Amino acid sequence: MLWHIGFGLPWNWWTGPADSSERAHLLEMVESLPTTALVVADAGFVGHGYWKAIVDSGRHFLIRVGTNLRLLKRLGCARETNQIVYTLDRQSSSKESTSIGPTSHRDS
Repeated sequence: MLWHIGFGLPWNWWTGPADSSERAHLLEMVESLPTTALVVADAGFVGHGYWKAIVDSGRHFLIRVGTNLRLLKRLGCARETNQIVYTLDRQSSSKESTSIGPTSHRDS
């Protein structure tokens, strides 16, 4: 189920058998969201391919991750300003930057 946090009401939902994938359902419903929507989800919605699909659709995401997820550090082409991390798109010839979003982190 997609929930509109501001209104406190359901936005969209899918049903399926007991072994349905909630992640697959969200990817099916993402196009029903406004193009600049922020998808807020729990730790079960992790994975680069999954996040890329959300971003490629024009939406943004904020996902809670567990301590078992290792994030890449010190990639060399990033800068942080006001808790927003910007990375350079290495595949793009225009060197456009991508905002990763508000972040807090601690080095271990």
